[in-house]
Amino acid sequence: MTPRTFALNRPALVLIAALAALPAAAAPVKNATWLWSSQSNLVTNSTAAMAVGRTGRAIALAEKALEKTGGSDRMIALHNLCLAWLSRGDAATAEPYCNDAVVAASTDEVASSRTTSILLANVETARRQAETEQAIRVADTAVTR
Repeated sequence: MTPRTFALNRPALVLIAALAALPAAAAPVKNATWLWSSQSNLVTNSTAAMAVGRTGRAIALAEKALEKTGGSDRMIALHNLCLAWLSRGDAATAEPYCNDAVVAASTDEVASSRTTSILLANVETARRQAETEQAIRVADTAVTR
């Protein structure tokens, strides 16, 4: 059996090069317990996107949710933004969302202590994961120099 060969035309090569240049998709936060909304589709869809590592979509949906929701839904949207930015390795952007999510959880009369505990645990887990991934990137850079 003769192996097949394929000729790649210029547009195909440009597409391959463009795809290779894209940053790797952010990994979903490991060991997270996801918070879901019973009232806001934007928040629920943001959580679903986070759960599968689609952080760009999660960010866009959570930002829209912040404009339209309050209370527990706002807390979850802030939580999702915190985790999404941390999973992308951008702690500086994540930090205000993380802080606001913690404040929202502690002042939300509807949020249960279990929900607040989950939020705090998720934020801490995502922060540690982001720090670990950053340390690995630094080590990899040092080895390749």
